[in-house]
Amino acid sequence: MRNNFANILASGSNLFEQSNGTLLYFNPKANVSYTISPVHRKTFNTLRMRVVLTVISLIFFYLLFQLNLFLSISLSAVIFIFLEYRYHSFLKKMPRTVGFPKKARATAVNEEIKVSKEGLILRLTLYCLLAILLVVNTFVPGAVHGHPALESVSYCLAVFALYMAYQYGRLLVHKEKKGKR
Repeated sequence: MRNNFANILASGSNLFEQSNGTLLYFNPKANVSYTISPVHRKTFNTLRMRVVLTVISLIFFYLLFQLNLFLSISLSAVIFIFLEYRYHSFLKKMPRTVGFPKKARATAVNEEIKVSKEGLILRLTLYCLLAILLVVNTFVPGAVHGHPALESVSYCLAVFALYMAYQYGRLLVHKEKKGKR
């Protein structure tokens, strides 16, 4: 059993974990399921965060390297296109089957996470507060204000904290829907 943090990063509505530890990603639009081995799981999780990585690169280009806004957005768009290409080429290399294999013992990754609703609310709130504090800290004179590298790191950590809050929010909604059934 993987730890909860790794499961939070791998959680999603179309992700299922088999009893042998492999991950199934089901694409309902194409009606194809991809089998992702434990060796490729970290790469898959990283490529799934391509939007977050693009926003982080935009922050780095604009604040740390002090490029103008148009150039920062252009370079971030190139990075997003590259990550999107890598994501789709990665999925093409994975074994796939048409439809969702019903016979596979697969449970949703969301079901594997053993955190109570109160714990999810607490984590969601704490990650949101962390993101707000990191952003506010960049405006306080004497803290990180005026240091482009520290400001960039603060903003990037704030983006990641918001991503984690989003993941916990999705899990909370999933648990609420499951509880109403």
